Amino acid sequence: MKVENITVKPCREALQPCIEFDLNLDTSGSIIASEEIPHIVGVTLYIADGGRKTLLAPCIIEYLNIYGPEIMPQQPRSPAIMISARNYVIQKSVEGRTPGYNLQLKCKTLLTRGALRFIENKRRLREDRSVELVLTLRYYTLTSIATQGADSLRMPRHFLLMTQPLREETITITIDGYRWVKEFLSTFLLAEYDVVELPIPKLNEANQIAQEHLRRSIEALRTARTAIYETLMIGPAFTALRNAINELCEGLIPLGLAERVSTVGCKFSEDAIKQHMGDEELAKLITETLTKLKSITQKAPEPTAPHISTERQIQLHQIESLIGIATYLTNLILKTITEKQFQIES
Repeated sequence: MKVENITVKPCREALQPCIEFDLNLDTSGSIIASEEIPHIVGVTLYIADGGRKTLLAPCIIEYLNIYGPEIMPQQPRSPAIMISARNYVIQKSVEGRTPGYNLQLKCKTLLTRGALRFIENKRRLREDRSVELVLTLRYYTLTSIATQGADSLRMPRHFLLMTQPLREETITITIDGYRWVKEFLSTFLLAEYDVVELPIPKLNEANQIAQEHLRRSIEALRTARTAIYETLMIGPAFTALRNAINELCEGLIPLGLAERVSTVGCKFSEDAIKQHMGDEELAKLITETLTKLKSITQKAPEPTAPHISTERQIQLHQIESLIGIATYLTNLILKTITEKQFQIES
């Protein structure tokens, strides 16, 4: 079969990762004879694995339409080969047969987390970081006894016969690496997210350095989130997250909410944050959580030194949650600073 058009996209309203395929196929010039109509019985999705293919999951057929030279809303009176496809009856005249039929096929494949991890492992081995999928169509062909002699033409009904054996058509689909990350992974790994606005407090001229550190912290949080989907590696995301926490701490030093300690570098001041927040438990939560997050990121593999790592196997979705925790705590600190400034000004 010849692929005239194919659209591949992530399912937008699925409870689990899902890929949707929309194909338009032409049977002319294939092993299907001109008087045969293909009858799809199954579609399966594989991933290219070197010189072979590895099964991912079946593709659930949601729509199948077969059309030929004439599509008629009711049964034709002349002898013809017919097959019902949805609300249409497809006619193929016995005389002057056309080269072949066209198929419109839509199917969806649900992917497990294990299948996604396997796809990612294979994708990273490819130089261009693309994803090469293989869609396999299994089908029989149908023909009519109306083509088998004059006696059959006088029959009041036209019967379809299924030919043997079961045939298979393989279609290779390559998804660009950038598109896979931006369109597919962002849909597979993300559900619905709240928009978090991180305000940069308007500090006086004496605290412009602090304001610049806070701006860098916000930018590093954004970089950490982006690094997850652009690299699909732990190191770059953790490096950016650690930078975000360090910049936040440096920005709080001029405001008296952090201090520099010779043994550990910048350290959040629990007592000062307690006075700032007005709540001891809240201050303890902020300082201990940010300190622990920084410790976790220091034990992750670096982009330039992947050998520096622990035995801990942190997953990408877990890193995303850690970035979210740091983002909300940063938001809590910055909004409190902004609110106090507003109270002073008014």
